[in-house]
Amino acid sequence: MVALFSGEPDVFDAEETGLVLELSDDISFALDHLGKAAQLHYATYYDLLTGLANRRLFLERVTQYILSALWHRQPATPALEPLDVMQWAPRRSACDTGVGSLAPILSCA
Repeated sequence: MVALFSGEPDVFDAEETGLVLELSDDISFALDHLGKAAQLHYATYYDLLTGLANRRLFLERVTQYILSALWHRQPATPALEPLDVMQWAPRRSACDTGVGSLAPILSCA
């Protein structure tokens, strides 16, 4: 909300109030754009269904870790172990929710 106040009546003419309305529209547009940019950034790095980090974010973090280790002349040895999804197949069939996520598999023990 944008408001103009004055101690005297009829100080602001139609042109000035039009400029204030245009300014408020521009501010509203900018705030809407910032909100959409934040949503796009989130969708770029996180899965929208689960909220978990996706492959792109994971690879960027590993790259940052390795570059930081190289910059500080430390050994860059990230502990990465591949996950064999097929080993979860028996549990998946017992706990299947039809969503296609590993979350129910990991919580079903």
